[in-house]
Amino acid sequence: MDMTIVKLTTSRQERGQIIAQTNGQIKRIDEILYIVKSQSGNGEYTVNKVNGE
Repeated sequence: MDMTIVKLTTSRQERGQIIAQTNGQIKRIDEILYIVKSQSGNGEYTVNKVNGE
């Protein structure tokens, strides 16, 4: 019997990378401020860059 293991969960970092790689998901406002669309499509978040990260 061939068994395949499927990873059902992803880390926060992995989800962030997927969002970052999707065109139109992130809008850079200035050097430290970004607007990020929600994954559900029901709004957006304001994200501030802190300590260079």
